[in-house]
Amino acid sequence: MNQQNQEHLFSKYSGLFDDSDDAPIREWGIEVQDGWYSIIEGMCRDLYDRRSEDPDTFPRIRQVKSKFGGLVVYMSEQDAPVELILDAAVTACQHTCETCGSYGVLRRTKRRWYFVACDQHAGDSEIVPVKQ
Repeated sequence: MNQQNQEHLFSKYSGLFDDSDDAPIREWGIEVQDGWYSIIEGMCRDLYDRRSEDPDTFPRIRQVKSKFGGLVVYMSEQDAPVELILDAAVTACQHTCETCGSYGVLRRTKRRWYFVACDQHAGDSEIVPVKQ
């Protein structure tokens, strides 16, 4: 994610991100492209709203990244309401181009790199068949 978008999230949702020395988010930042920004922002907003119930004990985001074409979010701990918020973001990313935010599908490069892209940002990748 570009630095400006990332800093906006860190500032707006201060206290939601784990700032301990061993938290990957401190070293690597938010490891997704800008096409997922609005989804990540919505996830942060929902988590932050829930955090207001008990800010001292609310779990914190340790890492946000893309892995095998999907959104992965690691928290310091999770409960059922947090899981629902994370699941909604993961599901939204499954059909959102990582580059521009338009509708996308899971694709694979010849080197087996998986990502979600619209036709415009697909490059020379192929669509990954959906298993039934």
